[in-house]
Amino acid sequence: MLVESDGTNTVTYSYGHDLLSQDRDGQISYYQYDGLGSTRSLTDSLGTVTDRYDYTAFGDILNQTGTTENSYRFTGEQYDAGLDQYYLRARYYDPGVGRFTQMDTFQGRMDEPVTLHKYLYANGDPGNVVDPSGKISLIEVSFAEDIGETLRGSSVNLGTKKALDIAKNAKIFSVYDYVQLPLHFYMYVERKNSHSGIRYDVGAPGGWGNLGRELCRGNLCGRMPGFVRSERASRYELKGKRKKIASFSLGQYILWHTSVMGTEQMECSIDITYSLAPGPNCLSWTFTATLKAIAISKLKL
Repeated sequence: MLVESDGTNTVTYSYGHDLLSQDRDGQISYYQYDGLGSTRSLTDSLGTVTDRYDYTAFGDILNQTGTTENSYRFTGEQYDAGLDQYYLRARYYDPGVGRFTQMDTFQGRMDEPVTLHKYLYANGDPGNVVDPSGKISLIEVSFAEDIGETLRGSSVNLGTKKALDIAKNAKIFSVYDYVQLPLHFYMYVERKNSHSGIRYDVGAPGGWGNLGRELCRGNLCGRMPGFVRSERASRYELKGKRKKIASFSLGQYILWHTSVMGTEQMECSIDITYSLAPGPNCLSWTFTATLKAIAISKLKL
């Protein structure tokens, strides 16, 4: 459990999870969240609702009841009443216009045009994506909640260097290799203590998995551009056998995610499917991404 205090007011976090409560001048309030991680209400020690919040899709306040002083609102992030903006560490975010107020230092990815926008919040999809760092949006809400809480927990005064090191190095993601028949390889990163995560796969321009292989089967040129895509998934939806190959902290996951996304050339022929082709294919990509995962998991980030 992490505690931030200025001597008068106290805010308490569960380790790696949600902001639990605040104590202002002896008045304790408990935070209640929606699926996106936004504070929807505050309750007192008896469970009575004292404050409620309703937001627009981009986080502007629609309705608010109650008078309790509270700085943590949309997606659980810190609201600056003086600026009427949210502090997202690298940049400030204006929910009234749904844009950051400073330019993004992240260059973006050419294969994902939406990431090239320098001021866009959450890739323009605030109902499913959050941007806890002001630099990179993550596509899966439950992952983003963990990342937001970990970043927020590490940005407050934890009191000791040891506590800060623990927060930074906590292994909160598990990394798996998958193999399925007909022969296909891909990867999956899952938040620990949950059954949901992100599937990473490579395929042809028209699709991935079976569709990508079928499109590749009919290619007469031998080689064609491919892509790596990440998509929300549950372990119960995935097919094939899996093997755990690494565990990630927050910083390790972001570094690995950035390093494996992009395009590659795929070897295809009219009589050999993509998965069985001798050149660059799902196996070679998975092998390379696995080596990166093992190496990155040993770094201190």
